[in-house]
Amino acid sequence: MWVRAILVAGLPPDDAARVGLGDGPLEDAPLKPTESYRPDIDGLRALSVIIVVLFHAGLGVTGGFVGVDVFFVISGYLITSLILKQQAAGRFDVVEFFARRVRRIIPAVCVMTLATLVLGSLWLSPAAWIDLAGSAMAQTVMMANVWYWRTINYFSTEAELKPFLHMWSLAVEEQFYLAYPFLLVFLRRCSRRTLFFVLSALAAVSLVLAEYFLPTRASAVYYLLPFRAWELLLGGIVSLLPKRRPTPSAEAEVAIGLAMILASAFLYDTQTRFPGLGALPPCLGAALVIHGGQPGTTMVGRFLSSRPMVGVGLLSYSIYLWHWPLLALARNLLGIRLPWPYATGLMILGLGAAALSWRWVEEPIRRGSSFDSRRFSAKLFVTTSALVLMVAGGIVAARGFPGRFSPRTLGYFAARTDRPFRRQVSVDAAERGDLPSFGISDGPDCVMVWGDSHAMMVVPGVDAACRTLGIRGIQATYSATPPLLGYVFNGSLYGLGAEGPRFSRAVVKTILERPVRLVVIGAHWENYAGSTDFEQCLRETVDAITSAGIPVCLMLDVPSFSTSLPEALARRAIFGLGTADLVVSESEYQDQNRLANSIIRRVAENRAVVLDPREILTDASGNWVAELGGEALYEDSSHLSGAGGRCLSPLFERMFRELGLGIPGRP
Repeated sequence: MWVRAILVAGLPPDDAARVGLGDGPLEDAPLKPTESYRPDIDGLRALSVIIVVLFHAGLGVTGGFVGVDVFFVISGYLITSLILKQQAAGRFDVVEFFARRVRRIIPAVCVMTLATLVLGSLWLSPAAWIDLAGSAMAQTVMMANVWYWRTINYFSTEAELKPFLHMWSLAVEEQFYLAYPFLLVFLRRCSRRTLFFVLSALAAVSLVLAEYFLPTRASAVYYLLPFRAWELLLGGIVSLLPKRRPTPSAEAEVAIGLAMILASAFLYDTQTRFPGLGALPPCLGAALVIHGGQPGTTMVGRFLSSRPMVGVGLLSYSIYLWHWPLLALARNLLGIRLPWPYATGLMILGLGAAALSWRWVEEPIRRGSSFDSRRFSAKLFVTTSALVLMVAGGIVAARGFPGRFSPRTLGYFAARTDRPFRRQVSVDAAERGDLPSFGISDGPDCVMVWGDSHAMMVVPGVDAACRTLGIRGIQATYSATPPLLGYVFNGSLYGLGAEGPRFSRAVVKTILERPVRLVVIGAHWENYAGSTDFEQCLRETVDAITSAGIPVCLMLDVPSFSTSLPEALARRAIFGLGTADLVVSESEYQDQNRLANSIIRRVAENRAVVLDPREILTDASGNWVAELGGEALYEDSSHLSGAGGRCLSPLFERMFRELGLGIPGRP
């Protein structure tokens, strides 16, 4: 079917206009045969969806997420052009505008949503299936972007497991569509110059807000319309500019625009400060390509107008809809890191699904005369929305139908959320000494656990030992924040960053002022050990505590597996496969942790106790295992689950007894 799309793209302008300009970032809606068709914009759509798909598939385009920003600019340009032309002809109808949007967007989304929900039933955990159903309902009411703003960071590893994550961008556009036509209707009597300044002012406000809130509200800036509106408005601004004549400067303008898009796609990555001002290069690049390419005579324009590019552009909406659910479902089944042959195969499968959707869902409804009515559009919207809400609501009401799996499989799935004591202590709370507690509240001795999320994961074991021996516990933890004096770690979006040293000083102050009898320090040491000042900072931290006569225990870290273990164990149970090979060998562990462990042992000599979890978490061959007694030891690829943390309690209990902590004679 995609071959047919490519052939259609080779039609002459009058015929090609029937499948030409769209009014969404990934949509194609017809213009009248007398209006100018821009095949290069279809080609620009193709380029955008290609870099998005390659980014999502992990195939080398590290900044391919900018393709969505390019789509936003295209959408703003086409929507504004369409509305202004219809207003000039005196035939713009808001109701008909929304009816066309329904016919264009809703059928394909509905089919993709229902198909994904059905596929999810085969191997998604009850919790994951419920989450999928919830996000489907959010998309049905055009609030997917709000759903994901409230639940997940777009660039997190966990986000790659969410089959409807990509629908945030469609929700942004749908929300834009609900307001923008009324703005143009309100301003319809204004001159183009006035409209230009109004749109420019609104875009400037949106961009300034995005840049201002990005440091503190990054997720909101990424997902929400007020911070993305400037990208769509930029396309509208371009539609108001005078048309270019074929000149050498137009050639340069389009080439520079294309270079800006490609440079962003290949030079950006998930650590790039984005969106805000970081989105300007790809968006301005798209604006330059659209404006400078109007004559259709540039070299870049001819490339974008080629049959293959236009053919992919015609399918771009469907490709965008289908590629991500297939990748995300596969990652839920096979693990986060898909080998390139798998990723490539899924891209081909997505292209096939997109072609089928285009041929049998989108085109018949868009082109069929019997569907071209407002009444049909209203029925279509109500029926499809009700169907999705009914199916998704049933999944939620049935709690994800846990009866699909055996108790053992459900236990593996449950490890994904088995994360007790995951407590983030703020800097202010640490400075007040307001630290969460565990163990026995009235115990005679006090133990502190200090560190990042890899310290949080051992608290279940410390807590169990404290309860056995009647010991109080307090917790000073914050993710991606090293338990080191004077050490700044900016390598994660989740840590305290430059506030880390302040947090560490507050923790040490609490240790020295309270009757703390032991400090257990744990961390994802691999993240920090590569720094030249790691060893010195660790030494100063240990000395600051032990100089006051307080013993220190340094926890060696566990290994990082290549996949999230709850899902890996569950899918092996589903398909009757063994788990003997789901291990990290000693050599692999040393490759990950040799540097950190050698520094820790060197610093600890005659200063601190070193606790090594290998005694509990390895088998007779020295391999680090994924499960013990049918329970998953990890809640992802590198963090111990609650069960895994509790397995370490004998190590802590033995250490406490050796240090004389706890109630004498207590079993």
